[in-house]
Amino acid sequence: MPAAAAQYQPPDGHAQIGLGSATPQRQWVGYYCGVTNAASITSPPDGTHAPGVWGHDEGPSYQMAAPSGDNRIVFYWGDSITAYNVSTTPPDAYQVRSCDGGMPNDGSCIGVDTVSYLSSADSANISTCTFLNDLDCYLIHGGTIPTYTGGAGHGGTCAKQNYIVDTSHNPTTTPYAAFTYEHVSPPLSTGQDMLGGHTPTGAFALPIAGLHPNSFIANTVQSQKNAAFNNSFKVQDLLLSNHNTDTAITLDSIPTLTPLADLSEIPNGTAITDPAASTVTYCTGTEASFDAAWITGGTWKGFAIGGEVFPITSYLTPMKLTARVYVGIGESLPSTGSSCSSGNTVFYAAIPNQTTGPGKFLFAAPEYLSASFLSGQSWSGQMPFTGSAVCVWGADYDYRQSNAYLGCMPADTATIEAATNSTGAGFSAMYYLSGLDLHGNASWVQGAEAQAVPMLSTWDNTADTPCIGELSVRWIPPLSLFLMTYGSDDCDGLQFRTSSTPWGPWSVETPFFSNNPAPNTWTERLIYSSMMTGNPDFNKKRAVWLTDPTASPPSQINTEAVPPYDQHGGPYGAYQLPGSTASANSDGTYSIFMNLSGYNPYVTWQMAVNVSKP
Repeated sequence: MPAAAAQYQPPDGHAQIGLGSATPQRQWVGYYCGVTNAASITSPPDGTHAPGVWGHDEGPSYQMAAPSGDNRIVFYWGDSITAYNVSTTPPDAYQVRSCDGGMPNDGSCIGVDTVSYLSSADSANISTCTFLNDLDCYLIHGGTIPTYTGGAGHGGTCAKQNYIVDTSHNPTTTPYAAFTYEHVSPPLSTGQDMLGGHTPTGAFALPIAGLHPNSFIANTVQSQKNAAFNNSFKVQDLLLSNHNTDTAITLDSIPTLTPLADLSEIPNGTAITDPAASTVTYCTGTEASFDAAWITGGTWKGFAIGGEVFPITSYLTPMKLTARVYVGIGESLPSTGSSCSSGNTVFYAAIPNQTTGPGKFLFAAPEYLSASFLSGQSWSGQMPFTGSAVCVWGADYDYRQSNAYLGCMPADTATIEAATNSTGAGFSAMYYLSGLDLHGNASWVQGAEAQAVPMLSTWDNTADTPCIGELSVRWIPPLSLFLMTYGSDDCDGLQFRTSSTPWGPWSVETPFFSNNPAPNTWTERLIYSSMMTGNPDFNKKRAVWLTDPTASPPSQINTEAVPPYDQHGGPYGAYQLPGSTASANSDGTYSIFMNLSGYNPYVTWQMAVNVSKP
């Protein structure tokens, strides 16, 4: 029988009846003047303007677990909007900042990834913040204006993100946020970047006795857009490491990130094309040549070039394929030069079958499991090796249309950093879950990602289909369960599942944040919708992104990367904070904490979700 799903209870404190299972505590970035007034909150109370971070999403994290009480939680943020102060009077004092880092698609710093941390004290007091909930009560009922350092009913005591800055960005005035890609050495390869849409998908740290940990992040570095794959599909998820064993992360110091092997990828490279002959000729790639197995109709879905997916009709030589082109229907091979040295190559990607091909960990949710923890678990004998482990739950290239997969590897820095994925077969250090017998016993295969099996068989969303993209999995100590969170509009909002083992059986989907902006819900309060009918100060008239709330209608800094003021948003990116932050409530429930992104407004909130132990 599947593990029983944890049951949600009404939140403690000032949560209002009907606001749902997840209660927002605070907003990590943005501007609050629109929801109160300049007399009460004259500038963002978390100080995010100093490093110039206005908006971001995602936010996978790890905890330092370092010596001298350094238990900070470190966050990696995707697609950050950066700004700077051009006068002394908000809100029109801040403008999108330009930068030139020499990366493809560079220009205004929108899409850059940024890094922040919570202090050890704030990391230990995640549960104390009630600001947004109390602010909502104030806007509806009046009373005392809540603050970030107020007591119960007045905002609580809220954590402050410390965004890491790079003093070289502006040495004469306020430093600006450090952009992750500028601290990758050696630099990313041609065609790879960490800008728009190429976001961190997971992070973990390996503790080292007496030293700061070695930490790792998984980051999408290549993707393509295509309407057939929910508007985009992922191509490469690169693993990067940093060795901050000697020095801690500080406000103006981000350790150098070293690119390792791709944690997951689908075959890709460069080619030249001849539209008249409908041929594609190999130039470079993650594989040594084209593969005859890519012919459409077998286990592969097609061949993507420039955002279009073409059926492959024949394999002429290891270096040449023939594509079927539908003239007049929108599929047309681009015309390139006649040789690979002409500089007119195009990027290609071979699209595998989701269940029988590679690319199943292009979204990655890693979790470090210590040897001492595993020794106390009845299922540890089914792990493919002994000792500490990093288990990684994955979603495939088809954005928000994926099942969930599992792989585990030894929690050893040398082993992980020496791993390869040279032909896209799989991360060589990873043991992939390849099946379960009738008794639920796990079987594994090393380095062969295509043999990883989907773990989930039931779906409760409207379409009744797999819908995973961004996902997060943590071991929650007080529940003695693994908690998986994921979701978006494709899942009818945010969902969770639980399991007592890494591989399941997993409980059925349980919703905890709907995408339906029904009256008196936090979805209606936080996320813009044309259906909004409730508290106007928490939606139509607020200014939590780059707007001037005094204008009518509110004016917005002109940039395509900021969602239009009236564009419908939706919840996504339910990235859990480390399981150690779970806290007990007086009613016997436990609060689990996570980040939540909304797209419009383009900000991230810290959420508390109350669960009871099964």
